[in-house]
Amino acid sequence: MIRSRRFIFVAVGLVASTLALGGIAAAGGYFFGRSADSSVNAAASPSRTSALGSGSPLPDLYQPPKDLEAFIETVTDSTMVVHCGKQAEGTAVVLDMNHLNGKSQPAVVTNHHVVKKCRKNKVVRINYQGRRLQGTVQAWDYKRDLALLDVPGLKAPALPVSTQARPGEWVLAAGTPMGYRNSISIGIVSAVVPREHTVSTDAVVGPGSSGGPLVNAAGEVIGINTAVWEDATAITLATQVEALCIQTVECGVPENS
Repeated sequence: MIRSRRFIFVAVGLVASTLALGGIAAAGGYFFGRSADSSVNAAASPSRTSALGSGSPLPDLYQPPKDLEAFIETVTDSTMVVHCGKQAEGTAVVLDMNHLNGKSQPAVVTNHHVVKKCRKNKVVRINYQGRRLQGTVQAWDYKRDLALLDVPGLKAPALPVSTQARPGEWVLAAGTPMGYRNSISIGIVSAVVPREHTVSTDAVVGPGSSGGPLVNAAGEVIGINTAVWEDATAITLATQVEALCIQTVECGVPENS
């Protein structure tokens, strides 16, 4: 993770002041409007689908899943450990991006800073449930610290994605903090800042969780964990999935940028 005086960053280009103001406004709107909107849940959004199976009812997004053990297994089955060089270790997740770009091919997504030294066709080492695989960086968005990997031979289930997030929703963050594989933490969405493609949550992540998914109670990935606010208590920032630029390799930037 990249440290600064005020942030432990696993992303670049995030605006703290915007997030803070957005968090205050969103939190205020949530608490004053929650009673009038207490019936809001996943069923209110017909386009949402449950990752728990076609026969599973859509859950209340403000409550944890009923079968939490199965839910955690579903999420961690789609994540893996990523290595680039000797020091950088992070997390990647397999996503079903069809809802965003109409492509049926799953996408392996992580943070750009985890794999930036491997951008020139260098090998990215993957550890998926004990299997050793190799991949390459296919495309990246350095401003939002997101990258797309090509991992031949990887057979992992893809998690659905959602562009919707609301303050107060239950979330789970998965990753590899400090080398602990398949680690999870839980919390709620604290704020959403659409123009920054940013979700704030109190689910705690640590070094090694860069690139891991932030998942809602329906099993949908609503963000990629990107940064921790060092001067605050338990504030994690995630970049919303729709910010990922994966259409072509030209989404990337010159090596000297």
